[in-house]
Amino acid sequence: MLKGEVRAELGGRGGKLTYSEGAGSLVFWWEYSAAGVAIVVPTAAEWDAECRRQGAPWAEGRRAEILAAVADQAPKQYAPSARVSHTADSIELAFDARAPG
Repeated sequence: MLKGEVRAELGGRGGKLTYSEGAGSLVFWWEYSAAGVAIVVPTAAEWDAECRRQGAPWAEGRRAEILAAVADQAPKQYAPSARVSHTADSIELAFDARAPG
């Protein structure tokens, strides 16, 4: 079972997406892309240092688990029809480009 909660600040061309767990949180940035939305995340090599920089030592070593929660929850809340994919430094939510009808 996933422990955390995902919330995004909506409005404009991008903003913050926060993963919260208990009293702690991690902030990621999201922005619209040509295909949909990109949630920018630290690479595996950058993860633990970024967790320390954000004051979230509880998240060190938990990149796969936390990003799985973000990749699961964000589309359900904000883009249910999006296709989810991952790169080394982002979670991509791609929207169907076909015109309705």
